[in-house]
Amino acid sequence: MWIEGRRRGGSKDLSKHLQKEENESVEVREIKGFAFSNLTGESLEKALKQMEAIGYGKGTKRNLYHAIVAPAYGCALNAAQRKFLVDYYAEHMGFQGHQCAVVEHWKKGKQHFHLVFNIIDPITGKIHELKWTKRQEWKISRGLEEIFGHPTPTPKGRSARTWEMQRGKRTGVDPRKMRKEITAIFNTSRTAQEFVSALDKAGYALTRGNKNQLVLVDKVGDTHGLMRRIEGKKLADLRQKFTDIEKLQLPLHADLVKAQKDEKTETDFAPREFIDPQRVKKDVQNAYRASKTGAEFFAKLNKKEYSLGRGLKGFAVIDKNGDRHDIDRLLGNKSEKGLNQKFLDLAAIRPRPVSEIIRRLKSKKRGGKIVRRGSGGGSIRPFFVQQPKTPFSRQTKTVFTQAARSILTSRQQENPSPPSKLLPTKKGWPEAAMRDWKAWGHKDPPRFFSIWPELKQEGVVFSDKPTHK
Repeated sequence: MWIEGRRRGGSKDLSKHLQKEENESVEVREIKGFAFSNLTGESLEKALKQMEAIGYGKGTKRNLYHAIVAPAYGCALNAAQRKFLVDYYAEHMGFQGHQCAVVEHWKKGKQHFHLVFNIIDPITGKIHELKWTKRQEWKISRGLEEIFGHPTPTPKGRSARTWEMQRGKRTGVDPRKMRKEITAIFNTSRTAQEFVSALDKAGYALTRGNKNQLVLVDKVGDTHGLMRRIEGKKLADLRQKFTDIEKLQLPLHADLVKAQKDEKTETDFAPREFIDPQRVKKDVQNAYRASKTGAEFFAKLNKKEYSLGRGLKGFAVIDKNGDRHDIDRLLGNKSEKGLNQKFLDLAAIRPRPVSEIIRRLKSKKRGGKIVRRGSGGGSIRPFFVQQPKTPFSRQTKTVFTQAARSILTSRQQENPSPPSKLLPTKKGWPEAAMRDWKAWGHKDPPRFFSIWPELKQEGVVFSDKPTHK
């Protein structure tokens, strides 16, 4: 017999649920503690509303206790057994004399009951204190099975916990599928040696833990309790079936995990390719000479399998191995200031931080998922604030904060807010002028109109101090 109950509110939704048409039959069998003569669906709705109203008067919105009682498959209860069930449940849960409603459902050829109690005591007017309800309902189930002569359901064992499911999502090893697979191997094996060999073929290793208990190591190196992955069996059942399992020479768990980590370290990382620094310098200089815009410079670097990133000391080029090359060493005197002067749209492109690019390249080499930190490539704040937590000293944190503030201040000075009195019309502008205006011109109009003097309007006054509402 299966029993599950919980405290809840919402009498209207509960009455609709108890009278759903998806059930083959719905019968209101009993209503206690109410002045209703006819047992109908309308009476049930009134009874639940009255229970809830009493709870509102006592200052609680969840004064209903809803329990579902389902006999074992192939078993059914008659009227006398149903009445005994309600009294037995109320006595052991402490609901004697409380308001109660009983509804019987038949669904897919199986009988089950819904019991709804008001947890407020009608005599004292106090809220009944519920303690260890799951344990009490488990005892009630075993007691009713013994009284009615119903079979006890075979336990399926504990289901996978939340952290196990989350770990399975990360590693790709679903604990539920693993449970079915290990259970099938257990049922088909005749001896302990055959059981261990079948686990090995399936990619699992049976080992002994710190306290000499049997544990499993899956395909990615995570640890599982053996009996948690065999459905409906206990350690006594395992020892009874495989009497010689304790005599097997199994590897220690610590040694096996260490060997798997060493093997993973050797195989997961792709071998580094030799990249000549002079070749990198030559490729970057050629891309710089042949490019007219920052977007074109970006594209030429990507074609050569390089990435342009921004760091604390300016821009840097990262090769496919994840190694960093500072732009000032690659371009010499043309670096930084010359880069910004030639590629005016580079500020609008806003490359990603160097650390993020290196992390992505290394993660790609390992074949893992890329974990992105920060809000994207447009902001420099995540580069300082959202880095992995390391035990930095207070002095180091102060230096990082000052550097971040100085860089942000310099950016605001280089790219001031658009003037308040500038309202240019873009009708008839050349395509290149439109592109420059969208990229950087709206941030620095005096510089834009100095490059495009033919587009400057008469009577337009540039305000250095932006207005903020």
